[in-house]
Amino acid sequence: MSYIPYRTINDLDTNQIFAMQPMLKKQIDHVKDFMPIMEELVKSVKQLQEELVEVKTRLRRLELLSKYRDWITRLRSIMVRKMNERNKKFNIMNQEFKNWVEVAEMLLVEADTKVLYEEKGERYEQTCTNLLVNVLKDFDLKKSNFNQLLLMYDESIFGFPNKKTTLADLPYAQVELAGTTFPESMADYKKLLEKALNAIGIWKKEFVIKK
Repeated sequence: MSYIPYRTINDLDTNQIFAMQPMLKKQIDHVKDFMPIMEELVKSVKQLQEELVEVKTRLRRLELLSKYRDWITRLRSIMVRKMNERNKKFNIMNQEFKNWVEVAEMLLVEADTKVLYEEKGERYEQTCTNLLVNVLKDFDLKKSNFNQLLLMYDESIFGFPNKKTTLADLPYAQVELAGTTFPESMADYKKLLEKALNAIGIWKKEFVIKK
């Protein structure tokens, strides 16, 4: 078996080097043609990775919001109940709300009416809005907190695979929420949900005492 020695560029004579130039040029041109394709491929892969991260973040956001959707629903119902109680006690409005939808409609009407009055330079008393604000104070909540919770409810998804809960699950929900890590962009959401669960706890304790 014959041995073929390894040869470097230094081992080649001038004629051999010149003879290789067309082939080398062709390979170099091929690499130059291929580089833009590689750059686009790398760019596309990077973009796909970023989009995947964004999708995973959105799914996590929906998962967290949907998980506490039922608790926000309970808080809304509690607000309706407390608004009716306060209204009956102080005779503030000649109306009893059947559900949150009726309250939301009245709040919207008052907000629009206020705009119309202010355009005429007149003052308008938002009776239902003030009633809600005063009820929220009893639960250590501001209207801005409550509005944000409502937005979180709207952003959540009904039917997201979550375990159904009852008021008996409130302590467990509070412990679980405290130990749940939220994305940095949702840090304020966790604080608001803690306030919401705390408000439900206040009402539950008050209701038990009354009973």
